[in-house]
Order: sequence, then C-alpha cells, then structure tokens
Amino acid sequence: MRLHARYLMLVLCGVLAAQSASASPETAGEVRLGYVYTDEVGNRSVYQPTYNLYEGAALSLRDFRRQFTSGVRLHADLENITLKNRRMNAGISRSGLFGLDLTGSQYRRTYNFAGDHSTRRDQAAGQVWIKPVNEIKIFGGYGLTNKEGNIVEWFDPGDLSIARATDYQQQQYHAGLQVNHRGSMVRTEYRVSDFADRLAVANDRQTTRFRVVAVTPLPRFRNIQLNGGYQHFRHAIDALATRTSVNTVWGGGTWYLPQGYSLKYDFIFDRANNTGDLVATDNITQAAYAGKVWPGVGGVTLGYQLKINDDYDDEAQTDGFISTGWVKPHRKLTFKGQFGVQREEIKDGATLTGNEDLTRYAFTAAYQFDPLTLRLKHENKKRENDDIGSTADFKRLSADLVLVHRTLGELAGSYALARGDYDNSSSDRFEFTDHMLSGSWLSPAYHGLRGGVEGTYYRSKRDLNVESFSLRLTGSYEFIAGYRLGAGYAAHNFDDLLVNDGYYTANIVEMYISKSLSF
Repeated sequence: MRLHARYLMLVLCGVLAAQSASASPETAGEVRLGYVYTDEVGNRSVYQPTYNLYEGAALSLRDFRRQFTSGVRLHADLENITLKNRRMNAGISRSGLFGLDLTGSQYRRTYNFAGDHSTRRDQAAGQVWIKPVNEIKIFGGYGLTNKEGNIVEWFDPGDLSIARATDYQQQQYHAGLQVNHRGSMVRTEYRVSDFADRLAVANDRQTTRFRVVAVTPLPRFRNIQLNGGYQHFRHAIDALATRTSVNTVWGGGTWYLPQGYSLKYDFIFDRANNTGDLVATDNITQAAYAGKVWPGVGGVTLGYQLKINDDYDDEAQTDGFISTGWVKPHRKLTFKGQFGVQREEIKDGATLTGNEDLTRYAFTAAYQFDPLTLRLKHENKKRENDDIGSTADFKRLSADLVLVHRTLGELAGSYALARGDYDNSSSDRFEFTDHMLSGSWLSPAYHGLRGGVEGTYYRSKRDLNVESFSLRLTGSYEFIAGYRLGAGYAAHNFDDLLVNDGYYTANIVEMYISKSLSF
C-alpha cells in the first residue's frame, strides 16, 4: 500500500495547488460505499472472470472531474480502494502546459481447485509531460510490477498438482522529447526495463531501447508526406553473459494525388545478432500501396509486400498481396471488405517448418438508423504448410445490435459462431465450434428508479465440451437529489464436461449507497 498511498498524496497536493488557483471550480463524479458478498463452489481455477473477486466493504470514487477557471483539470477513477482488487487512476493537467497521470492495480490469478495456489500482481505507474513552449514536449514515466505466489505449470507433462514459487520485481522507466514545427515532428525516446527474480538471480535481465521517429511534408510539395526512424534494442542476461542487439531502420512516404488518388511506400530493415554468433540475421520488408477514394461513396486500396529473412545459411522470402475497400450505397448503410494472401518460399538452406501460406479475408455490413445500429461480420483465416503437412482454418460469423431509445432504454445484443480445424501429417486433429450469445438492457430513469440486466452464454463443442453462463441484475433508486441506493446480483456457472473437477458456480451480491458530486 505504500506506493498507492504515495501516489494519492501526490494527487492530493495537485488538488490543493489547483484549488488555490481558482475560486469557482466545476465538479462531477460519484462517491460510492458498499459491500460485496460472495458465495463460491467448485474449482476456483477454471473461470477467469472471477479470479480477482474479493468479499468485503468497497469504497470507490467514480468518474471524478474537476475543472478550474485557470484551465487546470483534475480527474480520478478509484475503484474498490478498500479491497485487494483495487484499480486506481488519477491525474492533473492543463491543456498545452503539463500533465500527470498515476495508475495502480492489483490482480490475482488462481491455479488449483481449492484456490490456495495463486499469484498476486501489484502494478503502479506514473506518466508526466510538460511543454515549456508550444513546439516542444518533454515526457517521462516510471512503472513498477511486483508478482509473487505459486504457479502450476499447466502444460508440464508431470503432476499438475505441483506448484512452483514465483517472486519477482520489474521496473520500467522512460524519458523522451518531441518537437513539432509547421507540420513536421521529431520524437526521441529512451526506455529501460529491469527484471529481478528474487528466487533465482540467474534470471535477472535488462532491456534497453533507444528510438527516433520523424515525420515531415516534403518542402515545396506539401502533398508528399515522408516518415522515417531508427531504433536500437538490447537484451542482456548477465548470469549467462549473453547480449542480443537489434538495429532497425525504417522509412517511407505517401503521395496524395488529385481526385482522391494516393501512392504509398514503406520499408523496414533490421539486423539482429547475439553473443557468440558468427553472423547476423537480416530482415527486410518493403510494401507499396495504391488507393482511390470517392468522398462519401467508397474507396479501394491495393498493396504488395515483400519480406526477406536472411541469416547467411538460410534465406526465406514471403510475397504478400492485400486489397481493402468500402462502399456506402446509402448514408445509413456501409459495406467493408478486405482480402490478403502471403506465400513463403525457402530460397536457400532450410528452416524448421518450411514453406507456409496464409490466406485471410473479412466482410462487414453496418446499418445505422437512429435509434438502431446493426452490424454483421464474417472473417476467415487459413494457414497451410505442405512441408510438415499442417493446416489451420478459422472461421467466424458475428452479429451485433445496439438500440438507444428515450422510452425503451439502452439495449445491446450480439451472437458469434466460430469454427476452428487443425490437421497435420501425423493424423492429429483438433476441432472446435464455439457459440457465444450476450445481451444487456438498461432502463430509462423513472421517478428515480433504474434497472438493468445483462448476460452471456458460451458453448464450445467437438473436441472441447465447455458450457458457461453469467447473469447480472442491477437496480438503483435516487431517494434524495444526488443520493442513490443500489444493489446488484450476479450468477456465474462454468462446466468443463470432459474433466471431473472442471465445474464452478458463484453467486455475488453487491449493495451500495452513493453521493453525486455534480454541481
């Protein structure tokens, strides 16, 4: 809690400073005090949505905003401050001058039936920026992650009941400078990440990254936009005396032509080497695109991409083609589509997997007519490798509906059907068909009363046999202007029908009283 308390003290100092700068602030938000009751039965490790569930008194500050006449703004969203699943975000800023954002969260992951094998992750971070002049922005930040507990290796062929202890700390910090001038921008940034394993010093490692990016229109030709950059990345493990470094250079440009036409070209070159390697590995990517836009009617883009991977002995080349388009036959109706294909060929030497082909496409139709929005989408991804005799095919069809009406309330619903098939030369097959149905409804306010319901149903068949559902009911009543009583009930059920102990049921009740800060 020391880190979180320190951050909140910084925010408090910002509040006091801002209050002294203005005598007539505008405030919005909600303070909520309640209690969460939980009743769980079954395997605590099979249902991810309730891993981080805790019982007890819950104090929250939601969507807090405070605007001062001086231009200073405060914001805070502090959820479940008194529980171990707290999520906190707060900050202070003034447009064009400075900004400070602080975040903190805690998360639990459970690994066994009883729930006594688990890990806890505590994260805290801060970001700050200032603009001494309008064209220059200086920024930086710091983040800290602590994780400890016991992990069960799910894919270990041994005994799944054996837990392994984990206890590490990871620090991340960065600083940078951005300069903008007459449509041009240069940004440079330095990042460091330190990983310290408290149980095994041999796992300690550090990564550093230096990056420069530039974007500018071509002088005297403002319709040509150029971009480029350089990055140096290094990963070091001192105990093994190993260093991996990667140097990357990229660049390109876009030429905006009359009548909605455009041409674009990009390239990326990176060279990677590791301690003890006699040669480096080069990766080269080039891409070219041509597009045409008919304003308010439609557009189309065609592209070609070439990738080369070369480590002296082995060379692989990948050719890719992509096309995207959209059309609006009516102001309320929009169609979008995309198609892409990649073909990999081993030009020299050999790789572990050999040649590989990838094909993907997607199609979307959207209809919007107040108060109704409807969207349909179909997508397909297929990966084939003749050298090892494997095929992976994934298809998904989904539909979404949103209705916002003054008297009917807010209604949303969706359905998705997904199907996956995997085959290889060893006659191994894995197949699944997933169905997911979800919906929600929030009533309009009526004499201070408001209610809602939401639910999700999931069913997976074929080689998987899983069924789960969740249902949540909510209601609230504004008994005095600005004061509200509320309650919620949630039920969760999960069943893995292929595993004897793969079941879980939870009943959750929440009650609260809240005070609006809007004035």
